[in-house]
Amino acid sequence: MVLLKSKPGLIMNDAFIPSSFHSLINDFLNEGKTSATATGFTPHADIIEKQSHFEIQMALPGLKKEDVKIHVEGDQLTVSGEKQTTALAENEKVHKREIHFGKFSRTFNLGKVNKTKVEAKFENGVLTLTLPKLEEEQPLTIDIK
Repeated sequence: MVLLKSKPGLIMNDAFIPSSFHSLINDFLNEGKTSATATGFTPHADIIEKQSHFEIQMALPGLKKEDVKIHVEGDQLTVSGEKQTTALAENEKVHKREIHFGKFSRTFNLGKVNKTKVEAKFENGVLTLTLPKLEEEQPLTIDIK
């Protein structure tokens, strides 16, 4: 094994690789389209294929089910919403903020899913979408009369 030392930020900085390129690569590698504004965030999601259905589990800590909207149009399912920022008291100031706030939206291509039977459950900050697979058509044999 070879151990290489490097100085952080020397080669992989924005002068050589602009942040827009990182964003482009992240969007390309993501299963679903992501959309985040400067004040928003992109929630993480797991997509699991089971025998009879697909399951999408999306991490939405600090949100209530009333803060989340699910919309199906054509072959796309979009989960969107907004997480409100917490107000600071007059004598408080933020030293570091890692909890994301703002609007979010994730869009997933449905493919061969029964859109009329999609179910959603929200528990402990995790949105679970159950997407039943379409039943495959069986080949027909036609008798000749």
